[in-house]
Amino acid sequence: MQSRRESHDALLFPGFLLQVQLEDAKKARENTYEKYVASRDYYKSEYENKLREELENIRLRTSQEIENLQRTSREMYEREN
Repeated sequence: MQSRRESHDALLFPGFLLQVQLEDAKKARENTYEKYVASRDYYKSEYENKLREELENIRLRTSQEIENLQRTSREMYEREN
C-alpha cells in the first residue's frame, strides 16, 4: 500500500521521488560516516595500545640493561680495589 501511495505522490509531485531518494542517500551517507568514525576510533585505540605496550617493553629492557651495567661496573670497581 505504501509503494502505491509513493507512486501516486510521485505522479502528483514530480520532485517527491527525488526528495525521498535524496533523504535516503543522506541517511546512508550518515550511517556510512558513523561506521567510518567508529572503525577509525577502534583502530586508533588499538594502535595506541600497541604503542603503549611496546613503549613499556622498551622501558623495561632499558631498565634491565641499566641495572646490568651498574652491577657490572660495581663488580669491576670492587675487583680493582
